[in-house]
Amino acid sequence: MSDQLEPDVGERPTTPTSVLSSAESPEASTRVDSPANLSRRRKKIALVLFLFFEGYLLFHYGYRQQRLLHADLPSFYFSAQMAFVEGRSPYDFATMAQQGTIIKQPIFPYLYPPSSLVPLFPFSLVSYDTAKWLMVIGNHLLLVLLAYLLAFRIGRFSDSTLGFFVCALLLISFPSTQTLVHSQVNFMVIVLICLAWLGLRSRDGWWPGISIALAVLLKQSPVILLALLVLERRWKALSASLLVLFGSATVSRFLAPPGTWKEWFEVIRPSLAYGKVPEFLFSPACPYNQSFNGLVSRFFLAPNCTPTDLSVPLAGQASTYLLAVGMIGISMVATYRLRRQTEASRINFGFALLMPTMFLVSPLAWEHHLIFVFPSLFWLCSLVVDQKQIPSLLWIPLGISLLVISLPLPIDHPFLRQGGWIQLISLRTYGVLVLWIILVYVAMRASLRAHKDPS
Repeated sequence: MSDQLEPDVGERPTTPTSVLSSAESPEASTRVDSPANLSRRRKKIALVLFLFFEGYLLFHYGYRQQRLLHADLPSFYFSAQMAFVEGRSPYDFATMAQQGTIIKQPIFPYLYPPSSLVPLFPFSLVSYDTAKWLMVIGNHLLLVLLAYLLAFRIGRFSDSTLGFFVCALLLISFPSTQTLVHSQVNFMVIVLICLAWLGLRSRDGWWPGISIALAVLLKQSPVILLALLVLERRWKALSASLLVLFGSATVSRFLAPPGTWKEWFEVIRPSLAYGKVPEFLFSPACPYNQSFNGLVSRFFLAPNCTPTDLSVPLAGQASTYLLAVGMIGISMVATYRLRRQTEASRINFGFALLMPTMFLVSPLAWEHHLIFVFPSLFWLCSLVVDQKQIPSLLWIPLGISLLVISLPLPIDHPFLRQGGWIQLISLRTYGVLVLWIILVYVAMRASLRAHKDPS
């Protein structure tokens, strides 16, 4: 023991070992700087960062509602009021416009099918001011739940410190704040899809199908997830989805005014086709429409958010349909080729591939709808961090895609509305497409490894 304490100058210390301070003890030093202690400190910092951003959102996009436009809430609210209280068609846009003069705010036309009125029924029981607060409180609660699901259940980051940073990134992302600003139902839709994802991964029976059906009622684009249920032969979940959708359609026939379904099929639905101008809405070439439909429409129509009588030529419409069918087909083939992988792996890839597809093939995909690709984005990032399943050459395009999807971009700048610069308006479309291409590559790579090594 004396040799261990021998000083370099050759003199023995006069201070006994027993009186060494705990701070000078090698064991204490190890305890202070141990990886476990450092990890706990990082977790505390990340948690504080997450709570700071959530507090910021609660204050500026909750308590102080000056930043909240509630742009989409009036369409949901007054459609329910007109259908269930006044007995009028929710597609009576002249009456809808009159309601806008009362609240001193323009109201976007309601374009969803009558079955989507069923989950909006609670709005017929409350005042408009109450509905606004319900949306604000509900969206904040759903955002926190979504952050947990994406970081720790879908993403499954093994380092919880990184998980909290992922949560913080979600909170301050542009799609999240835009969903809060516009009082959209995106958080509810994506939470339902995440629950279906987790349920199918753990082989739950009916509940994943019910979750998908509820998401379809709120936003029609998740209907392509039913193809995954067929591919995976999840007949219970598929039956549950069809029962909920059929039941909602039946209920809406009794609750909604007569002729509502006929009006939607004959007037509204045709205007939602690719290249068409939606009824009483603006051009699909509007810069905020970041789907394939918006990308192709900007080759033929001026990128303005104004009503127009023009439509995309037949060649442009056909090109959009080919892009949509091709993207859905490639996603399904890539998932099917993983049949030698574990069932959980196929479910992960299936959802991850279909979420960007769901965004890009929608006739109208606004910037706040970018939240729909976050599950795929975070799941792919967790593969990079935890399992290193993605080649390092793809990290840079993945990072660029993350930034393009998450950050605010001046896609409506007047400079981009002239000449060849117009196609830069679709920058977010390219970002989502790059994410999807990386996912297809990783899925194909995994399937090839499985075929080479069947064991």
